[in-house]
Amino acid sequence: MPDTTHLAAARKYADALFELAAEKGQLDAVVEDVVALKGLIDADPAIARSLADPKLSREAKARLADEKLLPGRHKFVANLVQVFLSRRREALIGAFFAAFGEAVERSNKVLKVDVETAAPLGDGVRDDLARRLAESMGRPVDITARVRPELLGGMRFIVDSRLIDGSVASRLDRLRQRMLAARA
Repeated sequence: MPDTTHLAAARKYADALFELAAEKGQLDAVVEDVVALKGLIDADPAIARSLADPKLSREAKARLADEKLLPGRHKFVANLVQVFLSRRREALIGAFFAAFGEAVERSNKVLKVDVETAAPLGDGVRDDLARRLAESMGRPVDITARVRPELLGGMRFIVDSRLIDGSVASRLDRLRQRMLAARA
């Protein structure tokens, strides 16, 4: 799951890159290059550690980028990496990859839905849920299911960063709040 503290800011960069690449007819090349860059960073943990190291100077991070990240990059992707480093926003890079993936999925009309339940969803239930959500949303749905025992029952949905909470725990909490308000 992406770093949600940086996701909102990373979305701005991801959406800007996506729109620029689409406008210039370079979307396929940029998508391919972003995937390659993510693979490079994922494959070499030292790069990720160096980028995240607050003690490493801006110049040292720029040298690292020049040597390991920028060679062979599409100019739009290379420019974005340089913007992250020059603005000291390298902490957004991991969230950027997730946000850029979301932008690609949105353009393909696939809606990502995180479903949280107290117990695991069976395959039949998951497939039925995906079908129903796709029908109600009017587009294909990609479901990621997570088990959260603290929900006690029911489901929580996270759709495009919006929480729809139908869990037993949230209903009990709302009931508790109403009872406390009535006593006051």
